[in-house]
Amino acid sequence: MYDLNTGVKLSGRDTECRITILDDDEPGQIAFANPNVRHAATFNECVVVVKRIHSADGEVSVCYKTVQIDQGERTARDDVDFEKKEGVLVFEHNETEKEIVVKILDKELAEGEERDEIFGLKLYNPTNGVKVSKRDVCHIELVKDAKSAR
Repeated sequence: MYDLNTGVKLSGRDTECRITILDDDEPGQIAFANPNVRHAATFNECVVVVKRIHSADGEVSVCYKTVQIDQGERTARDDVDFEKKEGVLVFEHNETEKEIVVKILDKELAEGEERDEIFGLKLYNPTNGVKVSKRDVCHIELVKDAKSAR
């Protein structure tokens, strides 16, 4: 460090300064706002929120698709219980939230039959350095009535 008036170099530890540059130019991480959704089967649209967390620099994208999750008799099936869906979410610079809407199909239930079935929504193939959360599948449980949903 130099004395601004005389131009003479100053010595001693109190004349030193350490500067830390924070790298905030990161694309962040993509994650489900809620990785476990309970949805009333009587409502025909299930909205799943996807968030971009930790940072939001630059444009990034991530693919998504509905998937069957093997739960035996409780497995919800595409084109029977829900409409198969896939696509790409594009997050613009500083954009932090998107929604995926999955159509729930009307289904005739036999007398006394319950409708608690499960399927998933998977995030994959992220671009431009963004990472996908370790919990890359959102479990969606179709429950028989709105009171059971949260």
